[in-house]
Amino acid sequence: MITTLPLYAFMTHLVSLLMLIGIASGYKARKLIFVIAVLSITYFVSFLSLSDYEIYAQEFRSIDLSQSIQEQYSLFYGEYLYFYINYIFRFFTDDFNLVRIFLVGGALMIKLFFLLRWGRFYTLSFIFYIALIFYADSYLIRSSLASSIILIGIWGMLNNKSAYLFFISIVIASTVHVTALIALPIWFFRKIDIKERYAYILLGVFFIMSFINVGHGLVSLLGYFIGDVYISETLIGYVNSKYSNSVGIVRMSVLIYVSIAIVFIANKRIIIKHTDHYNLILAIVLYSLFFLIGLSDFEILADRLFRLLAFFLAVAFGYIMSIISRDVNLSVTVATIVILNFIPYLISVKSFTLIS
Repeated sequence: MITTLPLYAFMTHLVSLLMLIGIASGYKARKLIFVIAVLSITYFVSFLSLSDYEIYAQEFRSIDLSQSIQEQYSLFYGEYLYFYINYIFRFFTDDFNLVRIFLVGGALMIKLFFLLRWGRFYTLSFIFYIALIFYADSYLIRSSLASSIILIGIWGMLNNKSAYLFFISIVIASTVHVTALIALPIWFFRKIDIKERYAYILLGVFFIMSFINVGHGLVSLLGYFIGDVYISETLIGYVNSKYSNSVGIVRMSVLIYVSIAIVFIANKRIIIKHTDHYNLILAIVLYSLFFLIGLSDFEILADRLFRLLAFFLAVAFGYIMSIISRDVNLSVTVATIVILNFIPYLISVKSFTLIS
């Protein structure tokens, strides 16, 4: 069954309503309502047959528990931990949708609690995430879970934990989706202080890179030097596919993300008074835009790598709104919520297939 209803806009409306109810509630009730918001949209997604759903579902149903794990893994597409999660669920159910609910809901829950601990104006941050970023995360389930596990490692960094927690988290994330390894350099961002002018220059460099096919050159280079057969074959396999086309930079989403980065940079002196971690957040935001813009000549590389760290744009957005709300009328916050609820109507796909 196919529906043309703007379902992700409806999800954004639901989350907005629940988050606002949560803000009006006491602290303990607020957390519960926020969790209900996560569970609600996870349940909403469970009715949809999104991109690659049938492929993943078929792989799950093809798991034969009478054979050894290693024999099964050789026939399975995906990294080790993702396969083991499927294998364990296969003992209890034939319905892949339960696996998806666990993965999507788990990833969302980590993101929510990261915002509650390290974000500002977390209600608007989470609405922003659902309105602009969540759609792809809801079907790129391996990448979405890996990005949330990366957040656990960064959580440890922000808490000044040892390097072990960070690097172990990244390694674990890479066993869900190998691209998580691009988060390894973030450890070395923790003491970087990016001056405003250099941040703007970096953004300019990313746009220049988008015109000189850096993405294709990087894939060829990595395919040659990386010893891991799975990684190199996957990269090379994309080169001659439709996924290697240029995705372009003249898009509303890119405009929004770059605008957030620019405002975040421009208000450094104010925002840095409210968080000791401004420079790390900025560095991760710029790092994510390096992939989205700088590698935009190679669609799947730019989009998939960007999405591993895209959540930090929601974090930055929350800090921006927190300083705006101090200086202007409440009407600006209300207008922002209205705009965020309108955006999914513009960027959402035209139709969805419902699971029968």
